[in-house]
Amino acid sequence: METVTEIWKKYERGVAKHRETALDAETEKAYRFYEGDQWYGLESGEPLPCYNFIRPTVKFKVASVAMNRMSISFSCRDAKYGAAIEALNRRAAEWWENLKMDTLLWDVLEASAVAGDAYLYFYDARGGVQAVDNTRLFLGDETTGDLARQPYLMIYERRRIEDVKQIALTHGAPEETAERILPDRDERGEKDGKCGVILYMELRDDGLHFSRSARQAVIQPDTCIRGMKRYPVAGLITAPRRGSARGRGEVLPLIQNQIEVNRNLVRRLLNAKMTAFSRLVYAADKIDNPEDLGKVGTAIAVGDTTIEDVRDAVGYVTPSPMSGDAKIISDEMLSVSRELAGTGNAVTGQIDPSQTSGSAIIAVRDQAQLPLTETTARLRRFVEDIALIWLDLWTCYAPRGCFEGIPADALRRMRPRVRIDATDTAPFSKYARQQALEGLLEKGQITFEEFVGALEDDGSYPKAKLTEILQNRKGEVTDGQTGKQ
Repeated sequence: METVTEIWKKYERGVAKHRETALDAETEKAYRFYEGDQWYGLESGEPLPCYNFIRPTVKFKVASVAMNRMSISFSCRDAKYGAAIEALNRRAAEWWENLKMDTLLWDVLEASAVAGDAYLYFYDARGGVQAVDNTRLFLGDETTGDLARQPYLMIYERRRIEDVKQIALTHGAPEETAERILPDRDERGEKDGKCGVILYMELRDDGLHFSRSARQAVIQPDTCIRGMKRYPVAGLITAPRRGSARGRGEVLPLIQNQIEVNRNLVRRLLNAKMTAFSRLVYAADKIDNPEDLGKVGTAIAVGDTTIEDVRDAVGYVTPSPMSGDAKIISDEMLSVSRELAGTGNAVTGQIDPSQTSGSAIIAVRDQAQLPLTETTARLRRFVEDIALIWLDLWTCYAPRGCFEGIPADALRRMRPRVRIDATDTAPFSKYARQQALEGLLEKGQITFEEFVGALEDDGSYPKAKLTEILQNRKGEVTDGQTGKQ
């Protein structure tokens, strides 16, 4: 009889729960429609067309939120911890840059918008991070979205069987235990030389307990990270579901309209193929060379001498006009679906910035994007969770109990607060700030030197070149004054 570990039994219960809530099936369906595979499962003799309005809808919303550049700032009311706060802020900035967090946030936002929820797992204090699909994360309680309140978390991984056996041996498993670990089948039912591994995590009073288990054996026994107060997993849910730990993305609510738009498009194309073009008709018993009817410039031989008019033997069926209602319905479904999703032409339309002030553009844009304010707030909460996870890792993994010369106990006692700053980096936001600076310069409220100093490094003005010009001017003035002396 095959041995099944206790952790694997919990995993199988999690799989059953995913199947019960259709999590895997809905996620797969959402990604198919998002990526344009919208005729999946339909057998057809030729590729079928589609108007994929789901992908640009999701892309626009993701970009609108991701353009808010996030930054982490730690603070503490007690002034004696000033050096510690500076060290934390330096480390946060280093990790943000080294982990490419701006790109990671973009990816997580997109995954959450498509599948409903997405996760990042931080697995060591050296800056290791892994994106986790929602279908590979199993929760102890599927009714609460607060990860801190979960009785346990499990992450499913697929690893090479040789690596899994080596992990087991490294952590003291006997040879016979390692030999029990065998390859299993992947999602397609094929053996690929890999097996499933469950990373199990549970928060207890003394810290975070974790272990790894294959189906037949525990490959890494229970280990405790003392003092860890939260799971090293941060989750982003852009649109929560009532009574569920999972979210509902932007794709699923649009699928029915997307299907109907595609069907209507195919009907219109079939109708056009059958009725929109003239058709040649001829009397087969009266034409001697019917095979030449489709050839350009070839004479047609009429064998029946009783025919007085050649049009009695050869003619064309006049094209039948198609009702415009079909196109009207298609256009209406496209436009209304996009407007209800908050990405209609009023929001994404082309704007000529030379004819409109930056402030006016931003006012129109911000008014149209008010529904995305909630998503931005959830993203800030997600980044705050990441900052607290980092703080836990730095404290618990501090070498010899010190973090950059600061005792780990001091970090725990000061309980720093976290603030997440969001800077709008959208092009029109930069344009508005640039216009404001130009207005101050024209009114004489600031000097040209102050204007150059206030410019953004990645703005449309060449700040580095202007700074160089100012420095050259200053050098020339200094040289001239020295010569006079």
